Amino acid sequence: MNENSTGFYEEYKSLRQEIANRRNARLYILGFTLTIVGILIGLTLGVNLNAIHGLDYYSLGLICFAMVMIIVALLMTIHHTQRKIIICAYIRKYIEPAVSGLQWETRWVRYLENRYSNPKAGGLPLEMSKTLALFYGFLTIATYSISFITGLQKYWLSILILTVLALYALACSFDLYKRVSKGWKYNWDLIDKPKK
Repeated sequence: MNENSTGFYEEYKSLRQEIANRRNARLYILGFTLTIVGILIGLTLGVNLNAIHGLDYYSLGLICFAMVMIIVALLMTIHHTQRKIIICAYIRKYIEPAVSGLQWETRWVRYLENRYSNPKAGGLPLEMSKTLALFYGFLTIATYSISFITGLQKYWLSILILTVLALYALACSFDLYKRVSKGWKYNWDLIDKPKK
């Protein structure tokens, strides 16, 4: 391995560590969010619902806070996933061609393309980001349904606020699953073009 290859290999190792850190961050976010949302739902359902007459601002506040926590977790998960994809594309574009024997990212992309285009190829049905998207989508629906248990659907303003928050969370889940927003596409070739 020559000096140039050694430098690329060191960069490769640090970038692979960055990818691992971002994957772990998504799981930490998931665990923290699930804990907080569970506590908030528990506090909401712990209120004596029969004793409340009129709009229950306490339950509304707790459910809104839970929805905001889900949205923040989704935005952070999307951010980490997008950065991971950009780093992987960088490795495929610049590092793998410079160091012989490094082909993990290229082979992994080919495997995923083959897996999703050929159902008989076997393997896991979904990658991690798609699984997280489905989980956050179901968590959003479950949290939103608590508003019906607490009777908040009787008040148009409360159900409007919760519906807007739930729809935004579901839109973020859809973006994490389908990767449709701008941030998912990054072309390293644009960096190499000289400015005119």
